[in-house]
Amino acid sequence: MAEPQYDNQKRMKYHPDFHAKHKTDWLAADEKYLIEHYDFLGANHCSMALERTVTTISERVCQLRKKGKMLKTKMGYKKGRLNQRETK
Repeated sequence: MAEPQYDNQKRMKYHPDFHAKHKTDWLAADEKYLIEHYDFLGANHCSMALERTVTTISERVCQLRKKGKMLKTKMGYKKGRLNQRETK
């Protein structure tokens, strides 16, 4: 397996071992997962779970928000937030 490459913002570029669904149609179940988990877990987690690039995930979130299928939130994902909630 070849080493994954990253762009200047530290997002993983397309890699066939991690992004098997790249350039395939979105399933309703994938969109539902994205809507339910994106704001809490973030783009990187959703990227690995849905087997798509971070850029593709971000673009789909933008499309879903424009269509009104996903709420726009003021509070975005922050590193460590998940761990803080688990420890309380």
